Amino acid sequence: MISRYGLELGGLRPEQVHQAAVNDYPKLWDMRRPDDNESPQMQELPLIRALQHGEITIGEKWLLASSQGRKAVASVHAAPIRTREGEITGAVVAWSDVTTERRRKIELQQSEQRLKVVIANMPAMVFAADAEGRLMFWNKECERVTGYQAEEVVGNPLIVDRLFIEAEQRRVWMEVCHGASDIYQDLELEIRCRDGSRKTILWGNGSCY
Repeated sequence: MISRYGLELGGLRPEQVHQAAVNDYPKLWDMRRPDDNESPQMQELPLIRALQHGEITIGEKWLLASSQGRKAVASVHAAPIRTREGEITGAVVAWSDVTTERRRKIELQQSEQRLKVVIANMPAMVFAADAEGRLMFWNKECERVTGYQAEEVVGNPLIVDRLFIEAEQRRVWMEVCHGASDIYQDLELEIRCRDGSRKTILWGNGSCY
């Protein structure tokens, strides 16, 4: 048995499915992994895994192609059908078309990556810190000005003591990171660079959510 939606997704007629063996199902929908152009082995399919091993599949992504050439990304769910004694007598598979959602997710990831590249190469010091004062991002201009490379700074709990020599400077830094000052502009803090020199930096911030 197959739903009308399943037929439409594959551009199939009911008799094409009813006359086909289970082994032919991957070919009917031209099932493939979204990131793999190879046809799957039978034992990889959610339906077969449910029938043979009683495996439950939730939201697994598969690439389908209809007989008209339309491609879709499906979110597949599968579960075995059991008797009261626990014997597997069949399996049920449900899927939904998530092509649009997946495309939007990829586009968002690409947009975020482009933004990261722009920020990383901006001719201004750009960094990000968490509520504990740990630096989470350190762009190339920060590296140039301070002499500290990103890998030396990001996630390093000791770097704040190296950058801010004076206790008062560290206190202000932590106060800002803890949110005592939500938005600030033109805050002057002196830092110590990797070579020991000191520089006064004019800081401004914004919150990230």
